[in-house]
Amino acid sequence: MKQLILATLMTFIALGAVGQGRYYTLQECGNDPLKYIERNYEDNPGRYTGKTLDFFVQECELTLEDFFPDIYHLAEGGTDIRDGKVIGVFFEFYKDIYTYTLCLQFNPPFTYSEDDFFRLENSDETEIWQDKYYQFFKN
Repeated sequence: MKQLILATLMTFIALGAVGQGRYYTLQECGNDPLKYIERNYEDNPGRYTGKTLDFFVQECELTLEDFFPDIYHLAEGGTDIRDGKVIGVFFEFYKDIYTYTLCLQFNPPFTYSEDDFFRLENSDETEIWQDKYYQFFKN
């Protein structure tokens, strides 16, 4: 009986691990970016939890074009160590007349401030993804 319980438990653990790690290629999704985003990012966020932005960029088959940082601003009063910090990145993907937005949130501690990002960019928040941004955010 103990062996049956152990075997059943191991099967569930193995299926859970395989289910979380499944990556779907763009071709498997019929070259549909929405289905690709849903299967890989919305239905399977555990695959990217605790990983770097570099992991996402290297694996993503969609064209990285527009992005903007997610900068936390405290609304009124009080203090918050996240105030003015870059806490994530939004990527926008395009197909036909549709725009799909994907938000990647960083784990604390948040090391980059809004000022760090603007010094790097030297313009506004929305830019075309370039190597300088990859180098800035990859870790």
